[in-house]
Amino acid sequence: MERPTDPMLTMPEVAVRLGVCVATVRRMIDRDGLSAKRVGRQYRVPATAFERWCERLDVGSPTSCGGEGQAQGQAGER
Repeated sequence: MERPTDPMLTMPEVAVRLGVCVATVRRMIDRDGLSAKRVGRQYRVPATAFERWCERLDVGSPTSCGGEGQAQGQAGER
């Protein structure tokens, strides 16, 4: 469960961490169970929810999730 003070990631921040485009992040929210909260007209992803989602999909640690090496290769194959 997200903490009230949990940092929120923007969709472009999530996209950079995963090495995918923003449209793919939208699909991950719609289809793959990535948790997001609507803030005005935009979506934000709670950092702890993103960490859990990365762990569940076994794409590595969130700080390297899609950054370089193995995590990026796995994210790109989806």
